[in-house]
Amino acid sequence: MDKEFIDILKKLVKERGKDALANYSRCKNILRDYTQNEFKIETRFILLAVEAGAVNAIEKAADLADCKKVQIRELQKEHGFAPEIAADIVDTLALVLRNDKTVTKPEMPNYGKNIADELYDSGYAYLEKCNYELAIKDFDEVINLDESYVEAYKKRGIAYFEKGCFDQAIEDFDKAIQLNPCSSDAYFNRGVAYVRKDCYDEAIADFDKEISFRPGKADSYLMRGRTYARKGDFKKAIEDIKIVLQIIPNHAEAQKFLSALSEAQKAGLSIHNGKVVKV
Repeated sequence: MDKEFIDILKKLVKERGKDALANYSRCKNILRDYTQNEFKIETRFILLAVEAGAVNAIEKAADLADCKKVQIRELQKEHGFAPEIAADIVDTLALVLRNDKTVTKPEMPNYGKNIADELYDSGYAYLEKCNYELAIKDFDEVINLDESYVEAYKKRGIAYFEKGCFDQAIEDFDKAIQLNPCSSDAYFNRGVAYVRKDCYDEAIADFDKEISFRPGKADSYLMRGRTYARKGDFKKAIEDIKIVLQIIPNHAEAQKFLSALSEAQKAGLSIHNGKVVKV
């Protein structure tokens, strides 16, 4: 990235702290001030990395080199970045946050699809069409061919979830997290599965983890807020829903839920194990 832009990021971190890069909305506003609306492409790249959870992952990584490789792959997958651009973004964040000056050589894509990739694409197509049995069958084949295929575990977990097989879904999300501890969407989806099993503490722990990677993702606060409400903790539920509305002020579902929570509090109601009770 442009040296002048990197210097701006260093100055931002020095003056505002590393947390200034952790939250998408805050980072967006601060970068606008520091760059004077210049470096728009570089700013957009950094914000996409912040949204993807790269900042938190890099800051907390015990094995930084391995973490950088994972984050490069995640940016390629989620935002379609070319390998060298994704590597440049991640290397810049590692330099600014950890003073890491190593240059990461990205893994170049294999443009000839192998059988596992073709089966994954087929399974994903079935998943999109809600044909969960055939999706699971294809993802089974992918995993038989490549036991380290993280996305196959995540997508098979979603298929099991949609079938109501929550234990099997959780097992697949467990495996995805084991293979890639920075896989934030696996934490989120496992949390949702735990909610369906009324395992609220486990769900909240997973939403906490997802938020640590993606502090600007509104859905994570919404789900955690709903889970706190099901536990009967209206105070924390309301706090989370208010954060959703800070991120997305016109979020209709959050507005409706916040109103319902406020009315329930006024009426002296609470929720225990998902049931409304008088307190």
